[in-house]
Amino acid sequence: MCRYDKPAYEWWRSFAGVPEEVGEARAFVGTLFSREAACDDAVWIAGELATNAIQHTRSGRPGGKFTVQAAQGDAALFVAVYDEGGDGEPLFGTAEPDEWSVDGRGLFGVEAIAVRCGTCPTSNGGRVVWAALPV
Repeated sequence: MCRYDKPAYEWWRSFAGVPEEVGEARAFVGTLFSREAACDDAVWIAGELATNAIQHTRSGRPGGKFTVQAAQGDAALFVAVYDEGGDGEPLFGTAEPDEWSVDGRGLFGVEAIAVRCGTCPTSNGGRVVWAALPV
């Protein structure tokens, strides 16, 4: 992940870039953080970021994949999704979505519940989108 404290623990798992794998990504994070108060938020964030990777990047194309990193530091839980890149960039810090829109609420929600979040490119042309939650 980009710019976060060195975690005490971290786990990685890759998933096929298909909608059915979003539930698996959520379960992966939920199992790891099951004893944490922020578990439900971490699971929700994992689902949102995985869904975005499939819908908006090359991860959702045939043969695509995304990788989830879950990490726990002294003061925060981290959830990150590494995708295979795409034409657009995820935008944090944008205005609240239109109340009638069915899209565009995911990152707004992530930003609302995370203490820190962001995105950065990876060396292979993809990107990582991450969020931190208090322990």
